[in-house]
Order: sequence, then C-alpha cells, then structure tokens
Amino acid sequence: LQQLAAEAEARRVQIKADSEKAQAEALAEAQRVRSDMEADTRRTQAQAEADAVRTKAQAEADAVKIQAEAVVSRAKAEAEAITMKAQAEGERAKLLAATPLGEKLSLLEIYGDMVKQSNEGVQKVVYVDPTTTQAGNPFSLLTLQTLQKDLTQLGGTAQHPVPPA
Repeated sequence: LQQLAAEAEARRVQIKADSEKAQAEALAEAQRVRSDMEADTRRTQAQAEADAVRTKAQAEADAVKIQAEAVVSRAKAEAEAITMKAQAEGERAKLLAATPLGEKLSLLEIYGDMVKQSNEGVQKVVYVDPTTTQAGNPFSLLTLQTLQKDLTQLGGTAQHPVPPA
C-alpha cells in the first residue's frame, strides 16, 4: 500500500512538474510571439515612415524641377518675344528711313522720347524766360522751332552731304 501511495505521489509530482514545464514553455512561447509581433510592428512603422519621407522628398524634387522648367520656358518665350519685336522694329525703321517723311517721323519720335524722359519725375515747373529758348543755348527747351531747324538741317545734309573732316 505504501508502494502504491509512493507511486501515486511520484505520478502526482511528475504530472505537476510536467504541467509547470508546459506552462513555462507556453509563457516563453507567448513572450517570443509578443516580442516578434512588436518587432514586426516597429519594422513596419519604420518602413512606412521611411517611405513617407522618400515620397515627400521626391514630390519636392519634382516640384522644384517643374518650377525650373517653367522659369526656363518663360525666359525662352520672353527672349523670342524680344527678338520678334526687335526684328519688327528693324523692319519698320528700314521702311521709314526709305522715305523723307520717315526721316522726319523718326526725328519727331526721338524729340518726343527726349521730352518724355526729361519730364519724368518732374514735381515742380519753373518759368523760363523766352529769350533763353534761342538756338545755340544748351539749356534751351525743345521747341517746334528747334525741331524745324533740325529737320531743315537734316534735309540739307541728305541733299548735300557734308564731306568727312
């Protein structure tokens, strides 16, 4: 009877030891699974953050490239416009220079531009004695009489060119 009791006690101790061993193994496996899961979560999160940073950097680079292309395109268009305008002005100048009226219109345009530029920023007007507007005075104002004089001189030089000195 004692032997049966001892065997039963041994089985009970063995079962208890096996049970504790299985429980410890289950806890260890659960801990390993939990650690693997946390590591996978961190890895996935880090990968997602890296992808977001890479995508943002690529988008910014694309935006800069598009802006640069737009600036280049705008500059080319402006350059072409300036070239076309210069060609048109050159053609106009050629056509105008071929006629006597064209010469006079060109001179009138030059006088008009000079008057516009000389009046830019003028805030006060001062009376000038009419005697100072006589020809030969470098401070004289531009008048229709001086324009007429220049036109006559231009007409005279076109008919009788002055020989070079």
